[in-house]
Amino acid sequence: MSMNESAVLIRTPYGKEDLAELGDWLATHSFICAIQDAHGCFASPGEIRFSFR
Repeated sequence: MSMNESAVLIRTPYGKEDLAELGDWLATHSFICAIQDAHGCFASPGEIRFSFR
């Protein structure tokens, strides 16, 4: 990884399954992408999905 690579962080309480497709698309276009479920459920701290290729 060079210092010129771009990264995307998306924090959302909604639609993380839909955003997973966006993360995969960004990864195929040379972006490092992390999508965080900022809401969590049942008092969980949330989860993070990373997409990279």
